[in-house]
Amino acid sequence: MSDIASGARRRYKTRIALAGGLYIVVLVAVLWLFNTSPPTGPVRYVLAVAPALPILGIFFVTAQYLMEEADEFRRMTMVQAMLWGLGLALSFSTVWGFLEAFAGAPLIHLYWVFPIYSFGAGVAQPLVGRRYR
Repeated sequence: MSDIASGARRRYKTRIALAGGLYIVVLVAVLWLFNTSPPTGPVRYVLAVAPALPILGIFFVTAQYLMEEADEFRRMTMVQAMLWGLGLALSFSTVWGFLEAFAGAPLIHLYWVFPIYSFGAGVAQPLVGRRYR
């Protein structure tokens, strides 16, 4: 594997930065709107869903990268890191759900699942790659 970023990797980094930036902008705008003058009716639902759309874009961008990347090692390490992130998010969500249901633990909103997944995948990415050095 070369340290030089492939064209697919460069495109991925650009696309992921755009989707992540859009997520932050939309989330801040929606938070501001709901805190200053909460919308009502159908607009409330549309705005509530708006921050999720860039996250869906992040999944699409990641899938696109996996299809475009010719380097099997890079694809494999990305998928393994994603599996670690997925395992962390699902494990945490499951355990916390049972704590909420049976032990009265405070509610944690489901929108935290993606940041937990991202954290897990982000931490795992260099560790997975390091395993093969």
